[in-house]
Amino acid sequence: MVNFYHLCRVADPEAETAAHREFCRGRDIRGRIYLSWQGINAQLSGTREDAHAYAEWVAGRPGFGGLAWRTERVPAHMFPRLTLKFRESLISMAGGTKHLPVGEEGYLPEHLEPGQWREMIRAARAVRAGAGLGDGVDLGALPAPVAERAGKSALDEIVVLDLRNDYEWDVGHFEGADRPRESRFSETPTESTDDLQVPAYMEGKDKDTPVMMYCTGGIRCDVYAAHLRTMGYRNVYALGGGVHRYFEEVGGDEWDGSLYVFDGRVAVPAERPEESERRWREGREGEVGSLEGHVPGRVNSCLAHGQTSPFRGLRAAAGCRVCGGEAEAPPINCANIDCNRIFLACPGCKQRLLGCCGRECVEAPRLRRPVQDAPGNYAKWNKYAPEGERINESRIGRRRRERRARKSREAAEAKREQREARKEMAAAAMRDSAGGGGGGA
Repeated sequence: MVNFYHLCRVADPEAETAAHREFCRGRDIRGRIYLSWQGINAQLSGTREDAHAYAEWVAGRPGFGGLAWRTERVPAHMFPRLTLKFRESLISMAGGTKHLPVGEEGYLPEHLEPGQWREMIRAARAVRAGAGLGDGVDLGALPAPVAERAGKSALDEIVVLDLRNDYEWDVGHFEGADRPRESRFSETPTESTDDLQVPAYMEGKDKDTPVMMYCTGGIRCDVYAAHLRTMGYRNVYALGGGVHRYFEEVGGDEWDGSLYVFDGRVAVPAERPEESERRWREGREGEVGSLEGHVPGRVNSCLAHGQTSPFRGLRAAAGCRVCGGEAEAPPINCANIDCNRIFLACPGCKQRLLGCCGRECVEAPRLRRPVQDAPGNYAKWNKYAPEGERINESRIGRRRRERRARKSREAAEAKREQREARKEMAAAAMRDSAGGGGGGA
């Protein structure tokens, strides 16, 4: 696996994209590679020779000097195909990002080293609890403005923003990071999309309040920092290299659960990669030795049905969406093709509801796919259609339908919560009335 992003001005991104396609032609590379006016974002798998050759070639392109990439050994391809294309924005955000000064001097966050970030997380937790930083935090590791305020006992708040999707938070997150209010990162407010303009957790916060941001690889933080900087926030910090780099250098300290990833593994344990690789090899000796043997309907052979994998049955931070009990990661997509919701479930509910997120989806009138009982992703939808039938729907159309379904679910859940709250209020009023009546007798 090779992952990297690089923010820079690309004069002709479509011509640059064509050059990348030509370089990758005939090489054993699969993954997602996006180029835009603002740089490149790439996650790919391939042979060591081809994957490293591509990263080195990109680093030598005009404007891409200083590009850094991370590698991780995996036993097979983590993607079904290569998608390499031009996009207006490197990451999806409502309103786009072309209007933002992404990557420009003065608009990036201050990147914290993993050890610094760990101390900041500890400091944020202590501040939230109303406790002094005391012996639990290394003040010398904190950024100067934060340490200075702490020394004056003027550090009364630190905001920790998880710039990922809500289901990623459910799989795992840093201690003290609240669940995103937005279901998808692409819904995170900007000045061009929402009267709120900042995430709900930052409403009413002073512009000098320390703001900590983190995401899986780092790109979302670098992009969203441009928005926060234009809004006037002065103390904006990000985890340099994202959670991936944090695990490489620190391991799972201050992390709850596992880590959601956008490849065939879906989730990985909160530990150093070499530990994951060691457990993989010990548990799979002799089972996987090449990139051959792709299993139809799955992303890659190493995660095929019935094979032992350290990337299944992982601990999740949140509970089962159905029963509230202990869930396991990786999460799954709802087997109802018209829902496709990503959710956590316990083994029992997963089987009882046939891989669906609720009874409504089990009884859905359209196609229901097989239960996702192993890590990996569903194949294209037509793989599961009855013979002779095709599902003709564009990616944009599908996402619009999924958004409508998600908003409908959220509205229904909000109504249920309101009903439960009214019932509880009525029950409390009856208890109070009974208690008052007894007191007057």
